[in-house]
Amino acid sequence: MGINFKRYDMHFNLKKHNTAGITYKDDGQIPKGKIHDGKIVNSNITFKKPFKLQIRASKMMNGNKTIKKKTVTYPANTTLLNAIDDTSKIYKEMMIDIENHVVEEKSELSVDMKFKDAFKAYVDHQIKEYDNNDTKKPFYSKGAYSFSNNWLKPIHEKPLNKIMPKDITALKSRMIDKSMRYKLSIHQWVNPVYVFVNDNIDGYVKSPAKIKKADRNFNDTRELTLSYEEIKALFQRLRDYPISPYREVFMWLMHGRRRGEVLSLQWDDIDLKNSTYTIRAVNNKARINMTYKLTDRLKDTLKVQAGMNTLEDMQGYVFRGVKDNTKPLHELRVRKHWIDLEVPIVMHQLRACIVTYLKNVHNVSNEMSGYILGHIQSSSVTERYGTFGYEVLANNLNLMLDDVFDGVKSIDSQLQQLQLLFPNKTLEQLEVFLNDR
Repeated sequence: MGINFKRYDMHFNLKKHNTAGITYKDDGQIPKGKIHDGKIVNSNITFKKPFKLQIRASKMMNGNKTIKKKTVTYPANTTLLNAIDDTSKIYKEMMIDIENHVVEEKSELSVDMKFKDAFKAYVDHQIKEYDNNDTKKPFYSKGAYSFSNNWLKPIHEKPLNKIMPKDITALKSRMIDKSMRYKLSIHQWVNPVYVFVNDNIDGYVKSPAKIKKADRNFNDTRELTLSYEEIKALFQRLRDYPISPYREVFMWLMHGRRRGEVLSLQWDDIDLKNSTYTIRAVNNKARINMTYKLTDRLKDTLKVQAGMNTLEDMQGYVFRGVKDNTKPLHELRVRKHWIDLEVPIVMHQLRACIVTYLKNVHNVSNEMSGYILGHIQSSSVTERYGTFGYEVLANNLNLMLDDVFDGVKSIDSQLQQLQLLFPNKTLEQLEVFLNDR
């Protein structure tokens, strides 16, 4: 059910040019005649749009392999050789930085180091860990430092072994009007710093921020209060939203996808021949490639995005940035249009709407509803029925979407649902049952 992606990182085989650690982010601009055995062998290339080179510097230090990655975008008028020369210099700098950083990190860690220094060492370590894992996006260091500067400043200058549980309580007390769930993030940022330090020193320093049962004893989950008719009306409003590409984004959300999954979707993730699309492991919570049915409604959104172009010729992100079309559409822009709709729920609760409607209106099971939303299929269900394919998931989802948008209930979808409930019955027997109701 997976997709063989056409794009990948291309290596070089150019004589007299040092391309160690450098790869080309394939975007379809390299002519086949300049590629041999999957490697670029000719640098005389005319670019029509910006292109990207990735740098990967790695070195064994103290028995451990340290890796750093960086992707650089070059304008279309830059020659490939000039770009390679530039990235070669960056590669050398990254190798030097690895050597210096590892020595510095090892010598600095101690039980009495300042929290801000330990936090920086932890973040630097996370950046490397995420770079070494192909199923993860780069570690969001900007968000880490932003949280630290906003909420952890009172302990920045304190030594690790002088920070007490009362200091953690004081930090949470500063979070006026914040939810209990958000206050828990104090523990979720501070405790890992102590774990990291303890894993890398001979001594031990007790963490003041271990999460206890009392810290999790809260319930601030937003409850879905919409009736079935209100859910139907909301979905119809989203379908009819007059502004593209936000209307199209909303349609993907109404198919159970998360906002980040939709905005990170690329044309290479679309398999038009088999009418499927894949949310890559790096872009979903399951951390495995998840393949879904490309419904007719979703195909219509792709046609809008392609405009006068054919779907087969499209490249890059499906939903492109407004100012920089080499980047995905920013989630803040989507959120602004959601706010303009003045709906009574947050965007993420569309997933709850789908589950509520499917379970209560169409008697779709909890398990099936979860799989439609991208949950990993459990071994017990796989033993009973086998793995549910994307066709089955789409048919069950269409029980709701056909009803909500068209006011009809698909016979094929109902047959599919009945087949799951009565696996020993034939399709002909089930069809007779439907017709006789």
